[in-house]
Amino acid sequence: MGTVTGIGANWVARAKAKARRAPAPLEAQDQAALIEHLERRAHPGVWWCAVPNGGSRNVIEAARLKGQGVVAGAPDLVVCIDGRMIGLEMKRAKGGRLSEAQLLQKERIERAGGLWFVAHGLDEALSILSSLNAFKCASPNGCNNG
Repeated sequence: MGTVTGIGANWVARAKAKARRAPAPLEAQDQAALIEHLERRAHPGVWWCAVPNGGSRNVIEAARLKGQGVVAGAPDLVVCIDGRMIGLEMKRAKGGRLSEAQLLQKERIERAGGLWFVAHGLDEALSILSSLNAFKCASPNGCNNG
């Protein structure tokens, strides 16, 4: 096979460089890692739960869940710190946009007196929760003395 030259060479070089870059972790991977941090490092009075709104559902299941209070656009995690309700929406470190339903829920949570954040990746989520004093220690490796 011959050597690629000209415009084709640039395209090939860009494609190879893109293939070498590690992909950004998926939102679910970052969320699972964040839960591990909460389990190891959160103050005893911090409460959290995931809101598993994603995934595909048939029409009957969707109607049943809606009747039980499932709301489109609810944040991925609900955290309570010092009596303050926090909605945390996880997105990939690169990319990830908020839907109209998520923006609506952000407004509703804030109007009700809660806080709402979007975290692009694990590091941003850790930074947000650290700024809200969720963790009993600064070390991401866990706390030695519980």
